[in-house]
Amino acid sequence: MDKFGTVLVFGLILFCCVFCNDISIITWYRDDTYDDKLALKADAVTSLLVSSSRECARSCQMTSSCNGFFYHVITKCCLRQSMVHVSPSTGLAGTGWRYFRPSSQSCPKEDNYVVDRTTGTCYYLETRSEFRLSWMDARDACAARNQSLVSLETVAKATFISDFMNFNTDVPRSNYHIGAHRPYDTWNHSSYPASGPDFLWLSGQPIDLTMTAPFWKKNRPDNSDGDDNVVYLDDNDGFKWEDWREAKIFRYICERSFGESH
Repeated sequence: MDKFGTVLVFGLILFCCVFCNDISIITWYRDDTYDDKLALKADAVTSLLVSSSRECARSCQMTSSCNGFFYHVITKCCLRQSMVHVSPSTGLAGTGWRYFRPSSQSCPKEDNYVVDRTTGTCYYLETRSEFRLSWMDARDACAARNQSLVSLETVAKATFISDFMNFNTDVPRSNYHIGAHRPYDTWNHSSYPASGPDFLWLSGQPIDLTMTAPFWKKNRPDNSDGDDNVVYLDDNDGFKWEDWREAKIFRYICERSFGESH
């Protein structure tokens, strides 16, 4: 398992509750690789003083945009975070800080999941170099895990993945497949323009090129090779979206909702 997936569970469940109407349980775990460190991008949703880490967990749980928190055992400061942090090697030294992030029964941290409470999504990053696959094989690998190659159909999901990939430097720097493709029945055509046929998410939902414009590389999609049928996150350009050939071998990101089982 990769470095960011080997975070130790401290063993103490601080706080559990039902996420909205979902049957899955959110559990806050102390990530002790961050002990006495504060993330370089500690993007506090808000900060407040509380009596204990349990109170900080309760406050984070009640804030829909909170995906984790730093708690200072001396000053009792609670920094609620919108980002999930998994790169302790880049943390700033700060005696007294403790970091907690969520897990759930259906998306356990031990299985390398990253939980985004804002969208109710569990992400699985396949970061092992020996498991790099073509787009079709990555799609099938996610399906074999009862998941789907990630569809970033909302600004919230696209922003979460962009921020997570760019600021967590312990995540292997590489290209990653996502679940965007041109209609399968057009794949043998080499003459269609960059503007069409439209890309789709695996759910069948068309990709809104206007809404998603900030996430694409400049002047993409462009179908420069004539058979650029799928989309990946380009590590060389801040994990912006790039259209390219299906056969290219990359790492990939799977997803499932909180309520979906293993």
